[in-house]
Amino acid sequence: RRIGALPPRRAKTGRGSRAAVRYVSGGPSSDISLHSMALALETARLNGTVNFGFDKDETRFDSVAVRVDRLDTRLVHRLLPDLEIPRSGVLSGVLAARGPLTAATINGTFRFDDRQAGPLRMRARGVVGSVPNAFVTRNLRLEIAPLPATLASEALAPPGGKIGGTVTVNGRTDGWLDTRVALVHTIDGLRSQVSGRARVNLTGVEPRVDATLTIDALSLPAMSRFAPALDLRGLAQGTLTLRGVLSDMAIATAVRVDSAGGLQVTGRYGIPERGASFA
Repeated sequence: RRIGALPPRRAKTGRGSRAAVRYVSGGPSSDISLHSMALALETARLNGTVNFGFDKDETRFDSVAVRVDRLDTRLVHRLLPDLEIPRSGVLSGVLAARGPLTAATINGTFRFDDRQAGPLRMRARGVVGSVPNAFVTRNLRLEIAPLPATLASEALAPPGGKIGGTVTVNGRTDGWLDTRVALVHTIDGLRSQVSGRARVNLTGVEPRVDATLTIDALSLPAMSRFAPALDLRGLAQGTLTLRGVLSDMAIATAVRVDSAGGLQVTGRYGIPERGASFA
């Protein structure tokens, strides 16, 4: 099998050892085992065992158990300058994987020390695969420690605060992703919690959303930061339906407010480049 050369960039320092390497080839299949790896590249460290193979045109992971420490995105960019990395920081974590490249079962825990947002933590369990022009997921459960709300969407800049919780994803990135969410937003001691289902399509110019959510608790003082003149108070519970794209979203909500009875809202909400608008 042919392995393409890396771009002509080099790390400043590097070293490593492999306790055992085994290669077995038979007909259309081949197997490669790397046991007790210990690699170092500048500040990054990679340790573990990787057993993988090839069956005709398919790559499979027989067993992967690796740990990565202090992998800096600046090092990755120097080695792979054409690779787009949306955030700058340092990655550490552990990953176990088994199965074909198109549908591997994974279990991993990761920490990313973002240079702007600070430490981000997440655990991922489920099935994820790579197919031509898309990623595929099946029962991929993401447990997300509270992170800055603006990392989820710049539309959440007015309230700010942090969002965390669980997201379970099924689908393909070249079509619809079906998600189940249970998220908590906190800021200055104010807490909001939503749960439900959302379908997201990433193929257009803007992501398209079709969501039906239960508002378990909504802090109105936190939400009033979208429109400070309203001076909202109290805690709300109810339902929320969203359909459309960020710049033109149909909204229907029915909530009960502990301080002022009930409220129903239907209409459209948009966040174009010039700012928020209502219809």
